[in-house]
Amino acid sequence: MMSYTVEPSIFVMMSNLDIQGLLQLPACKVRPLLPSLVRMSLCTSLDTSTEWQEKRKLLLQLLSGLSAVNDIIALLSVDFHDLEEDARKEQQLRSKMGVGALGESSLISGIKQQGLMLEFERSEPARRFRIVLSELLPHILQIESHDLSSSSVPQSVSDSELFTCSAYFEDVSDVLCILCAELPKLLRLPVVCEALLCLNNGTEVMCKLVANNPESFMSVCNSLLGLENDKKVCSINEQLRCTALQTLCIMNPNYMLTTRDLCVHNCKLPDLAVKLTLHHKELANQSLEEFHSVSGLVAFASGLLLGNDVKVRLWFATYIRQNKDPKDCILRQQLVKELRSIVKKAEVPIENSSSESNDNISSQSSNTPALGNSNSMYLLLEQNCLRASAILRLYCALKAIASVKFSQEESDLILQLITCFPPMSALGIRFVSIALGMLLACPQLVAEEQESQVIRWIKWLASHSSEMENVGPEGCSFAEQLLLTAIHLHGDRRAAAVRLACATLGMRMKVSNSSLNRLKHIFTEEVFPTHVVAAHATQVPVTKNLNDAMTGYLPVHCVYQLLKTRAFSQGRISVKDWIYKQICSATSPLHPQLQPLIQQFVVTIVTPLSKGHHIKEDGILNEPFTEEQIMEVFGISLDSLKLGKKQNYSPIDSCTLTSKLLMLYYVLQYEDSILNNMKTLALIQNRPARYSSSLINQIPVKLLLYKAQRQPKCSQGLYPALLGLLITHLPHLCMVDDWMQDLDFLTNSMQSVSRQANSGLGGSGKSFTNKQFLQGLERVSVNPAPALMHLKMLTHPRVPCDSIICYANSFTQGLLHLLNDKVSRRVRQEAQKLWFKLNSVIPLKLWVLTVSSLQTPHAGKKLTPQIRVTFEALVNNPLLPLNVDSRILKCPDLLPIILRILSACLSASHSQSTALLKANPTLDSSKSSARSSSPLGFTPVSENEKDELRIALNAAQNSAVVQLLIEICMCHERVNPNDDDINLLTCQREVQCLICSQLHQMFIADPNVAKLVHFQGYASEMIPVLVAGVPSMHICLDFIPEMLQHTKRLQHLFAFELASHISLQYPLPKSLAIAKLCINTISTFVTVVPSKSQCSFFSRAIATFPNFTKAFPPLTKDCISILQQLGRMVQAEILSKFSHISTVFVASPDDWDFDKDSSFCKELNGAVDPLLLFYQDTRKTFFKMIQAVLD
Repeated sequence: MMSYTVEPSIFVMMSNLDIQGLLQLPACKVRPLLPSLVRMSLCTSLDTSTEWQEKRKLLLQLLSGLSAVNDIIALLSVDFHDLEEDARKEQQLRSKMGVGALGESSLISGIKQQGLMLEFERSEPARRFRIVLSELLPHILQIESHDLSSSSVPQSVSDSELFTCSAYFEDVSDVLCILCAELPKLLRLPVVCEALLCLNNGTEVMCKLVANNPESFMSVCNSLLGLENDKKVCSINEQLRCTALQTLCIMNPNYMLTTRDLCVHNCKLPDLAVKLTLHHKELANQSLEEFHSVSGLVAFASGLLLGNDVKVRLWFATYIRQNKDPKDCILRQQLVKELRSIVKKAEVPIENSSSESNDNISSQSSNTPALGNSNSMYLLLEQNCLRASAILRLYCALKAIASVKFSQEESDLILQLITCFPPMSALGIRFVSIALGMLLACPQLVAEEQESQVIRWIKWLASHSSEMENVGPEGCSFAEQLLLTAIHLHGDRRAAAVRLACATLGMRMKVSNSSLNRLKHIFTEEVFPTHVVAAHATQVPVTKNLNDAMTGYLPVHCVYQLLKTRAFSQGRISVKDWIYKQICSATSPLHPQLQPLIQQFVVTIVTPLSKGHHIKEDGILNEPFTEEQIMEVFGISLDSLKLGKKQNYSPIDSCTLTSKLLMLYYVLQYEDSILNNMKTLALIQNRPARYSSSLINQIPVKLLLYKAQRQPKCSQGLYPALLGLLITHLPHLCMVDDWMQDLDFLTNSMQSVSRQANSGLGGSGKSFTNKQFLQGLERVSVNPAPALMHLKMLTHPRVPCDSIICYANSFTQGLLHLLNDKVSRRVRQEAQKLWFKLNSVIPLKLWVLTVSSLQTPHAGKKLTPQIRVTFEALVNNPLLPLNVDSRILKCPDLLPIILRILSACLSASHSQSTALLKANPTLDSSKSSARSSSPLGFTPVSENEKDELRIALNAAQNSAVVQLLIEICMCHERVNPNDDDINLLTCQREVQCLICSQLHQMFIADPNVAKLVHFQGYASEMIPVLVAGVPSMHICLDFIPEMLQHTKRLQHLFAFELASHISLQYPLPKSLAIAKLCINTISTFVTVVPSKSQCSFFSRAIATFPNFTKAFPPLTKDCISILQQLGRMVQAEILSKFSHISTVFVASPDDWDFDKDSSFCKELNGAVDPLLLFYQDTRKTFFKMIQAVLD
């Protein structure tokens, strides 16, 4: 029968009620729309506008010339009220009888044997309505009952006599259109359309029905998709629904993509979605566009399979999986056509190609044999690159997600497309990356007879990778991917190679290891042997401005993998310059691969290739960076390493902060690896050497860390590793006090506004020169205002620490002038703040300048030339910071500067001794023939002996520092309390507090220092000062018993005095035990000490009794017993020596009360007998004890 489908243009006219356009159409085109047009002309409209009146005239004009209008008018004159009542009765009757019940319809009773068709032809309009209703109502009732599992559901299209005859198709469809319009409650249009699916020619009737009711298009589509009331689409009717929806969308192409989206969103009718995509492409007429963009089908299928909606992905993958045969899947048929089209356009006959084409070809494929057909080569056109990349990625998705097995035709076409020569452009690079990824993800594509084709293609890519690098955008190249694939396959890391391919394709794919055997042979044996891979990697240009924003696989990944496999060492290929250039080209944010790259590079420098390798062979290790290269990164010339040259810490433009931090990490990591592997390296003849200490000291470490904290993106991930290495090798830069102050400076500077800080110091908009600053410091005792103003501006919280480095030289030169007695304390305090602020960024330089400027500079009043101090000298002699002008040691405002330098020098010296011990290991004689006795006959020292010597050296340095600090506490002159200048007394107490705090830190860090110092001894008058000022002095209780076992009497007296003051300060159970031990020892000495030494010894010993008894009153009895024994002994000696003195006179408590420290006793010069003085000391001690107990 002829098609009655309404054309799209006519449907649009009907939707917009374009009567003028309908007038231009022939009568046959307008015929399907007559039911609604005639009804429209007869019904009274609510629209009374002039525009509608004009359209109604045109409508009458349109209908006036059509003969079928009279038949439709006759149909519209029927009494539809009675018809609706009879139809409802029919529905109720059939509902009671059951949906599948058979029987004669009450609407058309009395039909004779001739059938419905003749009855319809002979009937008047009212009976025609009843005949159509009787045929349609059973199917409508079946649909509305939702009983899809009933046996009454037709297994195929019903063979209805009424809808089969083409002669009465227009009459039947007219009747149905009018019924739906007049009885909308009884016959809902979506339900009627679903019922028509069960009848012959139902689709054509449905199209006419929807064309007469264009506003119901979407509701009908939703119903056919099964969206209304969440209906399930019956599988046997799925094809009918697809056909009906496709026909409707062809009639209304504007809603074609909308209907496709409904299919996808609701995961229904995937075949319809594919067909609509294909039909939309045909309607869009993309015959020219398809050469420049991805086809709609490829884009649609890729979006479904590679999208984020898991439900949609599984739905579409299931649809493809069910159609395993490509002949049954319209999607794969169309994709094969796409492949064939692209490959055909890429084929260039060699003998018929034009001269211009030959010129272009020779630039891309010189010395490359043709692939595939011997008379042709395949050059992918620029306009086809995007299409080719998209279709390859879609085929990968089909294999990975839908588990599609490629047919032989598909495999051949895909491999032919993969091995096409790409154009020299960014799109060509992208195509090659995807092609390489698919080659690894689908290794079954390469058959044995196609190996040579793939080998020639990969060799061409390798030879032209540098050219492609130049034409593509930054960071866009397939050379890294090709190289990294070869590296993975060389190391038999097949899973890593597959992951690389999957990352390029953007999907996960399962590839068995055995299927990669052929590709591994191609990459590792035919194209990329080990030495070729290593040599090629060093020729790949470094990535400019490498940062974390660059994704994908870059040259740095390739070099890192080659370093791990020791390919450069095996091939004797130097990679030092490439890594150095890449470090210099790094920018923020830091790329995460740079840190492991440097770490692995250091490993290859220090660690031999393998245990079985001949370690004395030259060339097994990579070369480290030279000192010149390192200094260039930091902008410091090697001349600054010599004496007399100033350091330059100003930032340079050639290397970014990221590059400097990476180079610092390299230097520290190299130093750490060298020291940890020195025993192994000592056996190598040409072993790598350590960098000089002057080189490491020249690097502005703290300045770099300060900037890294302000710019965290420059060191993300690297900062913790840097701190760990610094604590190990440069502990003097990681002191706790420094970090606490640095944190305050950093917080203040980060809160400041950089614009204000740069416009003027402290945001004041004013600045000053170094000369003005130094002049202000020189005249500070006369006019402190300029110096104080300058210092406050520099210490302002809004001034960043790195912006005041230029004032360091002037500041340290003026420190000596601050020691004048007339300088106010406010100025010194601001100077201390400035020093610690500078110490947070340039500590090493500041320490050297400070010690140099504060050396004892004057002989009388004339300044003498100062000896230049280096940091190496401070490390070798940690006591050097104390060899400064003695006035600063009495100044509590500036003394913390010296103490901080002293702590740092001690820490640096200890670290240096540890490093020297590791750098000069004692080799085992079984491993080294070089170890033997020295020419002088000395046996080499063992490691344990060396370590003991190191500990002894450190202890000697610490104890010397402690002794000097104790002397500083004593060096103050005695001050008269009645003196008007009470400030000196205050300064003395402050200095003692500062030194005691320093000693406390040293004792806590190493308790053995406290033991050594107390065994050495110091002035007795300092014991109460240290016990009261050093909280850790209680640890002396542990070794006082050992001191009492000493043979020297002075050591015993020192122990008694120390124990007495500690007991008084810390009355603990342990202190009580030590006090009892001391008293028992004194009691023992009463009968042991010779008589000539008793006075001097026991005078000091019994002086400790008041402290013991005050701390522990139970000890009073023992102390009194000792005093009584000593008193009797002395009394006897006095009476025997001075017989004229009576016993009563000697025993009188009021006589002979001499103060041996008084000026009177000192002037006698020994005229008073020591026995009398000792006897008096005994009496005084007794009274002091009684007073202490009573208090």
